[in-house]
Amino acid sequence: MQRRIAFYMPRVNHLRAVAPVIDYLVRHCAETFRVTVLYPGWKTSKLALQPKAEDFSSLFGNRVAVERLEDPFALLRLIRTGSIDALVNLLTQVTDVDPRLLATLRAESRKVGTRWIALPYVFAQSEFVLKEPEAARDMWDLICVEGSCSVEYIESHLNGASRALTQALMKRVVIIGYPELDGVGLLADAQTIRHKYSLPADRPLIFVATAPTFYPLVNRSVTMYGLERRFRAEWCLSLRDLAGYLASLHHPVLTPYRRYLSALRRFADANNACLVAKTRAKHRDPSYLTDYVDYVFGDQSFFPFTTLELLRVSKLYVGFYSSAVIEALALGVYPITMLFMPIERVEPSPVRRAWFEFFHRGEGSLWNTRGVSELVDGTNRSGAAWLKRFVRSSLEQYAVDGSRQAQLLDKFISYRGRSCERFVEVLASCWS
Repeated sequence: MQRRIAFYMPRVNHLRAVAPVIDYLVRHCAETFRVTVLYPGWKTSKLALQPKAEDFSSLFGNRVAVERLEDPFALLRLIRTGSIDALVNLLTQVTDVDPRLLATLRAESRKVGTRWIALPYVFAQSEFVLKEPEAARDMWDLICVEGSCSVEYIESHLNGASRALTQALMKRVVIIGYPELDGVGLLADAQTIRHKYSLPADRPLIFVATAPTFYPLVNRSVTMYGLERRFRAEWCLSLRDLAGYLASLHHPVLTPYRRYLSALRRFADANNACLVAKTRAKHRDPSYLTDYVDYVFGDQSFFPFTTLELLRVSKLYVGFYSSAVIEALALGVYPITMLFMPIERVEPSPVRRAWFEFFHRGEGSLWNTRGVSELVDGTNRSGAAWLKRFVRSSLEQYAVDGSRQAQLLDKFISYRGRSCERFVEVLASCWS
């Protein structure tokens, strides 16, 4: 029996994590599963990322059915037909659908037997399950996570949850790995990638993930506004800026963006390397970025993913609070992460801060494991001292310890290179 699997795709950048799964299904499981992509035709919260039919047809041709949903209720009407066996979403948040409608969608799905499955993205499932355990239990039949570490973290932090709720949740949490990383095995050779991006063939490349703008995305406080302005050195003569500056002085040490970029430029020149910056529109890069880096790229493609391609040809990764560390580690590129804002401002929630400490910031985490990755704190004086040492160092010093790299990846991400295959096993179990 051929099962119909529908992927809800409200944003085109979701393809970075979902496209490898769809590609595997249409190439290896066409007789078992029929794939449909559903995308919103109504005005969504992020218009710049709203997909078009050709975004999917250009990748998969006629091997995938593509349906434009005229309004959110079109999804409800589709589910009521009973023609969808499983609805797959990236993460556990179904974006651009009203929560009240979501409750109705889930109730109707139960009536017709449609399974709801959430794919993983940068360990966010672990945080959601702990913050909203009842919602996780009620909304999802399967919550896919990256590795055993995620399962252990959830189990150990479900404080206060009843035994029945804990058991129900853990039945839904399944390990499939990180599907995006399956794309590593599909990358072209280094020469082809360099030619695609018009990068020099004979110079080492340093990948730079530009600094995101946290205000007003995370914390809309006057202090956070002032910190952002101080970091980027973007001021205007206004009472708001004055209030922000004064409030930000609660954090006297804050390494400015230009100092990081200047150090990177000096390091690159000393090592005859090029700085290749990877950005996104929401980062709102300052105009002076191009004074320091040689190339700036946005997301030019999601399958193959631009980040993976650029890291494939890079010798070093330097990022400003970016999840691209995961891709760097998978490709054996030494990642250095700059913590450029005070953590208590970026992660004001204690639950979120504990999650961040475990997966990203703490010793032995993805961002901070000796011989594999490095975390630099620009909110204390050690950050400035590190930059001084960095400009005098050699590119050859930043080589990944292969043994420790494998141990770190094993700790956090299972089924590397066969995550999509594992997902199909889990998917098939829904009807066994």
